[in-house]
Amino acid sequence: MAKFAYDKQNQVINEFNRIIQNENRLKQRGQVELTQIEKSILESANRPKPAKREVYISFYNPNNPLNGSSSWTKQQWAEYKQSQKSLKTK
Repeated sequence: MAKFAYDKQNQVINEFNRIIQNENRLKQRGQVELTQIEKSILESANRPKPAKREVYISFYNPNNPLNGSSSWTKQQWAEYKQSQKSLKTK
């Protein structure tokens, strides 16, 4: 008879429970040795955290056709408007 998905799920959960129980027994006896990953996690948790930097997001687009437009002459504005009209009609 084939195992159902719940049977496999229960089997995996029971395996983890056995591992956890074994770890708890070893911890009570003081025989647990931390793995290298666990040691590095503990060390990094105890390190002081660096100060957070304020993030600045620039919305400047160097390819924007309106860059420098505050100093344009009337003729330049007329040329820009005409070019935008021609883009809309395409």
